[in-house]
Amino acid sequence: MHTLSTQSHAPSPAVPPYSDPAIVGKPRIGAVETRAFEAELNDGKLLVREDLLADLGRLRIFGAEELLGFVHSFPTAAALGLSWTIDDIRREAKKLCELLRGVVAPEYTDPAMPHRYLVGA
Repeated sequence: MHTLSTQSHAPSPAVPPYSDPAIVGKPRIGAVETRAFEAELNDGKLLVREDLLADLGRLRIFGAEELLGFVHSFPTAAALGLSWTIDDIRREAKKLCELLRGVVAPEYTDPAMPHRYLVGA
């Protein structure tokens, strides 16, 4: 008797090993733009200003994916939580996406645009 297999025999495409870098603080050096993450990657960690690290901790954000998800999904809440403007959040989110593209999963760096639903007859 022949049975059907639900498993595919085609090789699955290779998926890059994405990571979720922890957010850690870095000391402030010289004059600093106050409404910027000033983020950089170092040894698999996302470095941000120490004062910003404290603000992110109060918002319970500890990883790069959490940060990207938050600023993309809730830009108004992020702006209020950091005492920034929404334009500041959008600008810095774009910079973070460029920095973390290829490091975190693509759904965090290239989020889908929200659907616009048309209502009417």
